[in-house]
Amino acid sequence: LIYTNLKVSLVHCKVNHYLLKPIRFPRFLKAINRIIDQSETSSTKNTNPTDYITVKDDYKQIKLKHNDIQYIQAYGNYLKIFTKEKMFMVSDTMKNCENTLPSDIFIRIHKSYLINKTKIEKIILNKIIIDLKELPIGNSYKRMIKELL
Repeated sequence: LIYTNLKVSLVHCKVNHYLLKPIRFPRFLKAINRIIDQSETSSTKNTNPTDYITVKDDYKQIKLKHNDIQYIQAYGNYLKIFTKEKMFMVSDTMKNCENTLPSDIFIRIHKSYLINKTKIEKIILNKIIIDLKELPIGNSYKRMIKELL
């Protein structure tokens, strides 16, 4: 029962507590509770939402602010991230990108397109216009977009 809700992260491993044999249950419980308390306080410190994503461009890491991204297009095993100035090619999945970006700013309009809601210029029938580019609205996403507007 103790182990069911315990999550262990191997990304930042450090020794939190030592238990000496023979291990007594009250001592074990105290050590587990201390680890849980430490992980809860550290997770609340790291909940600052970022307003950018990091992409690789030529051999450099670049921070792209959410507000600068106009739309994202799936391109095989890659994503094309379009800004006003430039297009970035990123090795990622659309599903992962959709889960990473904030849903109050970005919305999926097609299996291949994720857009920044603030960049919408017009909606004409089955298309959304962003920076003079016509993006298709998928049949399964039409109802959600109507509810949005």
